[in-house]
Formats: sequence, C-alpha cells, structure tokens
Amino acid sequence: MITRAKIDSIYQDILKGLEPTFARRVGVWRDAVIASNVIPYIYCGRRTPAEQEELYQQGRTKSGRIVTNARGYPVPQSFHCYGRAIDWVPAKEVKPDSYEADWDNIQAYGVGIENGKLYNLAALSWERPHLQDAFFKDWRDLARLEANTS
Repeated sequence: MITRAKIDSIYQDILKGLEPTFARRVGVWRDAVIASNVIPYIYCGRRTPAEQEELYQQGRTKSGRIVTNARGYPVPQSFHCYGRAIDWVPAKEVKPDSYEADWDNIQAYGVGIENGKLYNLAALSWERPHLQDAFFKDWRDLARLEANTS
C-alpha cells in the first residue's frame, strides 16, 4: 500500500526526468484524470538504454516473462529512453490515505487513455499502462531528433 503523498512524490521525481514539453502535457493530463476521480499512479518515466536493455533481456536471457520488444542498444527503441513515455496504473483507496494499484480497472484506464488523446499522449493497444508522446510516429523519429540535436 502507498499513501497519496508518496504517489505525488514519485510523480514529481519522474516528471523531472521527462522531456520538458512532454512533462507539461503529462501534468495537465494527470490533473484532468484526477478531476475525473481517477488517481493515476505514475510509476515509470525515463529509462536509460541499459535499463531498457535489462527489461528486454527479461524472459530471453534472464528469468521471467517477456515484458518488452524494445531494445536499449545499439539505438534505444523505447520512448522511455527519450523521456517521452510514462507507465501508470489507476490507484484505488483501500482505507483512508492508503492506496493500491488497481491493475484490472478497465474503466479507469479508459479515462486515462481518453484524456491522453486530448494532450497528444498515445496509448499502446498491447500495453495498457503506457502513454507516449503522440507527436512522434515511432522510436526512429526520436532517435533521428536526438542525433540531430547532439
């Protein structure tokens, strides 16, 4: 279980690692979702290529189930590596100021997904907790952008 203050603290930390224009859109999305009576627990933002590769290896060379098809190397294939994706889950209050992840709440995810469209945050059909920057078609666009700005 987690407190609302902890949910908010984790969110603030994650926000700092996101690309600034994306972070602003995530902020207004989060406010809109909360106004719709859904508490979004954002638990993941930017990942390093090494962290992404570690996730990619899960279920392949490491134990566990496969959780992603996006590599971290040689070129990051996840929007997370560019600070342009978040993973979130609706949080439900189980007792006063004590929340837990509500992974199966399709209606609450729907609120998040529909609000995401208003702020150019795209959901992935195969990964419900994920929202990414809808201004980019795929990771290749982000890789090109990063290569041109470095």
